[in-house]
Amino acid sequence: MFSNPFVYFIQGECTGLIKIGKTMTLIEQRLKQLQTGSPDKLNFLGGYLGELSENDIHTQFQEYRLHGEWFRASESLKEFISKNCIHDAQALHYAVSEIENGNMTVNEAMALKTKGLLGKHSELMVKLFSDAL
Repeated sequence: MFSNPFVYFIQGECTGLIKIGKTMTLIEQRLKQLQTGSPDKLNFLGGYLGELSENDIHTQFQEYRLHGEWFRASESLKEFISKNCIHDAQALHYAVSEIENGNMTVNEAMALKTKGLLGKHSELMVKLFSDAL
């Protein structure tokens, strides 16, 4: 779906473990793929579009790694997600599309945060709907 991967954070509802992964697909598709192999209900926490790679983030939180891409939900990891991620799938996909189309930079998307991105997306949908009438 997208031409560049982004880092995502998904948390197991029962275990509390957080998966740090990357994908080029819609987060809903990735979540569905992961859910198929997991007895634990998985929830999307956020998507990261900054300069750090998935491997950089794995290294940053190495001390909390349990296995593979799964990490304990430390305060520092939860704070990173809270401060540096887009927390809504629709807002994330809008940001990735706008960045890939050259209409927005990563810094602009991150400055808007989730609420601002949702607002911009709503404005675009209203305009597209109005133009279609």
